[in-house]
Amino acid sequence: FTYSSNIIKDGKFYLGAANLIDLSGNKISGFPEILSNFGISYSKSGLIAKLNGKYVGAFYSDNYDGKLENYLAANPGFVSYTDNKNDAYFTADFFVSYETNILKALGNTKIFFQVNNIFDNLYSAYAIGGEFFPAAERNFLAGLQVEL
Repeated sequence: FTYSSNIIKDGKFYLGAANLIDLSGNKISGFPEILSNFGISYSKSGLIAKLNGKYVGAFYSDNYDGKLENYLAANPGFVSYTDNKNDAYFTADFFVSYETNILKALGNTKIFFQVNNIFDNLYSAYAIGGEFFPAAERNFLAGLQVEL
């Protein structure tokens, strides 16, 4: 679990020679206040199972913080978007593998299966300005590894 406060101490965005937006005290874009990860694993006789989860708190896609609406009211059209908040999200992944020696002529053989984004959450993993970048929906990976 991590908590961080990333604030612009003294910043300005110049709209022109005589017009500016004071960004002092705003949150820095792209940095959520809360990040949290967990993991649990089980291992016995060649079987390995893991469950991992990640929570990412909400963050802003620019340095205008939650004040974008006010900035736009005072300076209409200085940016082309009205939403700059990337919502918080949680995702979990599951991995299982089994390793054995099926064929004596070969080394160990491992079969594995992984499910990413188990709950099929729809979320934006990152954002810049008015651009939000969606993350992958639930996806699967399976494989076989044979030592020669």
